[in-house]
Amino acid sequence: MRRALSGGGGFSSACQVSGPGTPGGNAVHRSLRRLEGLNLVTHTKHAAPGTGVKRKVYELTRSGKRVLAAYLETTLSYLHDPEFLAAVHAGRSPDC
Repeated sequence: MRRALSGGGGFSSACQVSGPGTPGGNAVHRSLRRLEGLNLVTHTKHAAPGTGVKRKVYELTRSGKRVLAAYLETTLSYLHDPEFLAAVHAGRSPDC
């Protein structure tokens, strides 16, 4: 998966998301609009270097940062588990 980051740390709507199992461009933009409607992200428009074409750059809002932090602390808490990290480092599946 390849994503172009803007200089300000946001994700550009011009980013390329590709690879097996990744959603198409329309699905990504629908998701971004949905997240914006929930006040989890916001966007600003910036001129692309060389072309001047306006690109949307998305950033997390305060609410979005809180939701992401909660998600990382709960749903993805296994990422900090020493057994999981050792299994990943060893290139094997962790024992369940």
